[in-house]
Amino acid sequence: MLLLINNPSSLSPAEERLAEWITWSPAQPGVALLNIQVPDRGSSRQLDALIWSPQRCVAVEVKGFRTRQDGALVVPPNGPWLMDDGRTADIYGNDDTHDPTSQVRDSTMAAKHWVEKATGLRSLIHGLVLVMLLPDQDVPSLDAPQRPPKTDIIIEDFDVFRYYFHRISHEEPAWTSTRIARVVDSLGLAHLYGGHPDALAAALGETTGPNRTSIRHELVPLHRLSRRTLAGNGRAQGLDPPVEHAVPLGRVQAGTAAELIAEQRLHRHGLVQCGHHQLDRLAGRRCSPGLRAHLARVVVQPVHHLSE
Repeated sequence: MLLLINNPSSLSPAEERLAEWITWSPAQPGVALLNIQVPDRGSSRQLDALIWSPQRCVAVEVKGFRTRQDGALVVPPNGPWLMDDGRTADIYGNDDTHDPTSQVRDSTMAAKHWVEKATGLRSLIHGLVLVMLLPDQDVPSLDAPQRPPKTDIIIEDFDVFRYYFHRISHEEPAWTSTRIARVVDSLGLAHLYGGHPDALAAALGETTGPNRTSIRHELVPLHRLSRRTLAGNGRAQGLDPPVEHAVPLGRVQAGTAAELIAEQRLHRHGLVQCGHHQLDRLAGRRCSPGLRAHLARVVVQPVHHLSE
């Protein structure tokens, strides 16, 4: 994934974490444009990120906690987000007049209007709220039964963030490098990719030209993940990862203790009613029938809420 950052010095710590995650997935096809202003109704609106995969364009709101609060995060249909003890979640941009749900909805609409104006094509823009945690903070679950359509919420988890895009990689591409270039150029940011369309084409895995490099749609295997990366998979960076975070599912073997790790991770990821192909993609390889049956047994209620 190609990372393009406008004015890097103004990124928040949570946004810096997102930028770092993107650099950990160089083989995942896509383009991530961070920290931009999008024209909106005679003014402009700040977007934390626009991320394209070949199949989807996503407007991302990155939110971080100001103070440590443990417990489940509750997202009501209206108003500020709460912790399960009834306190208002101490998240930036979350109070009686603002909340992450309304912010991502407004950002998605602003992005949609500008993208359609820049490209001359009708566009579907998804919304994503990415909640980053403080060191040692424990938010084990998310209660968000009612969300705007095409809007997802992920509590800090690098693996779920990768899976958010990887799970749709089998779908027909909807975005090309030419179409994305029109959006980036319309914002005056062509210099971020050097004005070279092949840079965007390579990031998307397009192979229409003789000098373009294909990028495989794959998850990063265990041997390419640093200790720092593994620590980042959990709740806070710089800490030794808990055991359930230490082994990506691509290395799970049926009939071993690693099945317990897979079970813990699936409980945390909250992937429900996965089909065979989804389980295969989650594991990062083709599952054996025995492992697939085990993974299917341990899928439970959602922790992270991902739309179709």
